[in-house]
Amino acid sequence: MKGFGIQPELIYSSSKTEVTNTNEFELENQLNDVKENKPKLDYLSIPVLANIDLGSPRFKLQVGPSSAS
Repeated sequence: MKGFGIQPELIYSSSKTEVTNTNEFELENQLNDVKENKPKLDYLSIPVLANIDLGSPRFKLQVGPSSAS
């Protein structure tokens, strides 16, 4: 079909966040022997986008689902 395509992607991202000590977090830290309150979070996203041509080479509509873990 002309004007339609599929674009799979694999996106890795990493971030740090500051955690306020709550009872649940303190218990988890004691069990895991973790001393920091800025854990590093890693994510892997796998979006699969459908590209739909809108009549102009500069404009395309991208739609589709994404899954992250």
